[in-house]
Amino acid sequence: MILYSTLATIAAVALGLAVNALRAQVRGLAKELNKKTHQSEKQNVQIWDLTAEINGEKDKAKTWEKRAEVAERDLRSALDSLFVATNRLTTIKERARLRKQRYRAKKKANNV
Repeated sequence: MILYSTLATIAAVALGLAVNALRAQVRGLAKELNKKTHQSEKQNVQIWDLTAEINGEKDKAKTWEKRAEVAERDLRSALDSLFVATNRLTTIKERARLRKQRYRAKKKANNV
């Protein structure tokens, strides 16, 4: 009977040691899981931040693109106005030249 109780005690101690080792292993795995979960959450936050930053930059690019289109239209309009003004000035100068030429021709005809 002593032999069985000794064997049972040894088995209980061995079983207890094995259970403690398994518990320690589970605790270690739980800590590792928590670390990995925390890192994963941290990386998700970084991904969200980067996504938001990229979307912001896209919005800025669209805004600048719209501004460029507006500036291009304004420039085109200004150039059109400049060409119209240049044509008017040319027409006015040409009419003045023709008027002077007629006046001189008339004066010359009256002096002859």
